[in-house]
Amino acid sequence: MQELGYATYLVHGGDWGGFIVKSMSVLFPERIAGLHTTFPVACAPPDETTALTPLQKWHLAVSTDYGTHGSGYVEIHSTKPQTLAYALTDSPVGLLGWIVEKFQDWTDCDGFLENAVTRDEVLTDVMLYWVSGNVGASMRLYFETLARMPGTSSETLELVGQKNKVPSAIAMFPHELLFGTEELCKGAYDLRRFT
Repeated sequence: MQELGYATYLVHGGDWGGFIVKSMSVLFPERIAGLHTTFPVACAPPDETTALTPLQKWHLAVSTDYGTHGSGYVEIHSTKPQTLAYALTDSPVGLLGWIVEKFQDWTDCDGFLENAVTRDEVLTDVMLYWVSGNVGASMRLYFETLARMPGTSSETLELVGQKNKVPSAIAMFPHELLFGTEELCKGAYDLRRFT
């Protein structure tokens, strides 16, 4: 943003973008006028004394289930990305299966993928990885960022763990995979709005 000539700007990010905008807000608070995310990071986990609404309890159950049954790909990507990358780069059907499974789990599709995305959208996503041969690079991001690759540090994780000093807004939608509440996120963000 500096190279583009912007002295101040707003940032938004979800998924990995949530990590990026949180890091930017800690590193360059004087440049960022505001942060918006749908993927809050470093919010405190609830404990037995945390009062939760029925919706928040449901979100917590979804997050817990995701952590138990839906995040195995994170372990593979962050520990042995090359093995899977070679397999998916070698097999377009394998790549399609891998990505369709993620879309099925991560979209609000009520069990039928085409309720959320068209076949053309899925095939376009798969083709971007297939034609470019970059599925391995997408997996190495986990290996490098989560500090499991030899020679990498946990600096990024430490950075996003710091509270920012940038006016922040968080939006939690009904079918998010990760849990956060307004109270729990106040320790990680200069929270001005929570929706």
